[in-house]
Amino acid sequence: MKNKSKVSNPTIEKVVSEILSQSDPSEIFGKEGIFQEIKKQIVNKILEKEMESHIGYEKHSKNEKDSDNRHNGNYEKTLIDPEGRKLKVEVPRDRDGEFEPQLIPKGVRKFEGFDDKVISLYARGMTIREIQWHLEELYATKVSSELISKVTDGILEEVTAWQNRALDNVYPIMYLDCIHVKARDNHVIINKAVYIAIGVNMEGKKELLGIWIGKMKGLNFGCR
Repeated sequence: MKNKSKVSNPTIEKVVSEILSQSDPSEIFGKEGIFQEIKKQIVNKILEKEMESHIGYEKHSKNEKDSDNRHNGNYEKTLIDPEGRKLKVEVPRDRDGEFEPQLIPKGVRKFEGFDDKVISLYARGMTIREIQWHLEELYATKVSSELISKVTDGILEEVTAWQNRALDNVYPIMYLDCIHVKARDNHVIINKAVYIAIGVNMEGKKELLGIWIGKMKGLNFGCR
């Protein structure tokens, strides 16, 4: 009995080869990568919740207000991480001009230790308390438990929407990668494995499909 040989399709192989040759990790984690947009969304959501805590009501709320102070738009601020990547975020303003952001104080532009926290926040497998620990560590100063609770609710809303977003039915190519981030585990900071799925859609565009944190037995791709 003859051994069955693999059927080769030169056209498919050529397309796959072209896509793989264009593979660039910076498309995910670089200056203009997908991850930059995720970081921006998280920072904007935290600042929005800080403002709501400051003026005492949620944005677009139609309920009676206890304060005459109001939202007064946003202004753009550029942050710089340790790798020199720039991140433009929207900082809220209040009508009385009293709002002082706590996550990013006025005059501060360097933003360190944020990437690992954001990756963990978007990963499946995080408990609410772990999310709160991450947020507490992001603040350089002590903040109230009420603020942390409000920000946590906003983060959960943002992250859940991202995790449950609609994806394409077909991804011809998918990458599985693994990185290590620092995370709290039973009050101890340790390195945890974070598994990342990156798909290439029918147009050849790469998408970050999902992030999972924790021990995942049976996966044999390397961590970096």
